[in-house]
Amino acid sequence: MYFDLKVLQNSILSLVSNARLISIEAPQLFETGESGQVATSFNVYNNSILETVSIPSLRKVYDGIQIGGNNLLDTSSQFPCEMYVFFNDSFDCKPVESVSVNNNLNNTYCFQDLSLRGQTTLVTDPVSNITSIDAESGIQITLGSNSYVKQEQRGLVWSTSPNPTLDDSEAIDPFSSTNGNGNDDEVCYLYNLTPGTTYYYRVYAKDCNSTFYGNELSFTTLN
Repeated sequence: MYFDLKVLQNSILSLVSNARLISIEAPQLFETGESGQVATSFNVYNNSILETVSIPSLRKVYDGIQIGGNNLLDTSSQFPCEMYVFFNDSFDCKPVESVSVNNNLNNTYCFQDLSLRGQTTLVTDPVSNITSIDAESGIQITLGSNSYVKQEQRGLVWSTSPNPTLDDSEAIDPFSSTNGNGNDDEVCYLYNLTPGTTYYYRVYAKDCNSTFYGNELSFTTLN
C-alpha cells in the first residue's frame, strides 16, 4: 500500500503504525503546520515496511518533526536538504531543535542546512493608469523558505525622494494580500498624489527577519 498525497498546506501530516504502508508520495507538499502552532506537524512513525518517502518540494515544517520506528526506511537519501524545521510566531524565525529521527534503517539526514534556505525576491512592476492624483502598479513577491509575510506587511512605498521606505510619510499602502503566507503577483495603488510631480516607488515586504525592498521605479503624475 502507498499513500499518494497531492496537496497539503497549513496542516499536519501524521502517518503512524500503518503495517501495510510501503510508500509515501507528496510531490506538491510545500509546508506542514502553521505559524505559531506548537505541534509536531510531520510525523512518520512505526511504519514497519515503509521504504520510500517522496517529498521533493517540502521546505517548511513548523515546530516539530518525528521520523522513527520505520525499520526499512533509509532517511539519508529521501528528505530534501532544503527542508528545515522552525518555530515562527511572526517575531522569531529561527530554526528549532524539535527534530527526532531514530530507529529507522538509517537515521542520518541532510535537512536543517540553513545555507540552503531560499531568498526573498521582490519585483516592482511599472505603473499604469496614471492620473493627476493616483496610479497603480503590480508587485511580484517570491518568499524564501525562511520567510513569513503577514497580509498587512506587503505593498508599495512611495515618495517624492528616491529610496522610499516605510518611515516616509507618503510611503504607506494599506493594500493587504489575501494570501500572506505564499508567493504572489498583486496590484497595489498609489493615491493622494500631487499633479505634475515625480514619484519614486518600490515594493516592500516585512517579516520577522527584516524589511525587504524591491527595485525602485519612478513616474510623473499628469497635470
